[in-house]
Amino acid sequence: MPESNPLQPKTHEPVPLADETVLVNGAAGGVGHFAVQLGARLIAVALGEHEAFLSDLGADEFID
Repeated sequence: MPESNPLQPKTHEPVPLADETVLVNGAAGGVGHFAVQLGARLIAVALGEHEAFLSDLGADEFID
């Protein structure tokens, strides 16, 4: 059992994302591009030069 954390009293429980829409700001960054691959309907926010990269990863929409 994980130790208790005074800054986070509730234990984290993952939320299923299959039927959700997620907006990822900085989607082409180090962590953001992993989030693009979560399996949810995804709107990616990044510089325009990264649109093709994020589309290839599975972003449904793109905002420059």
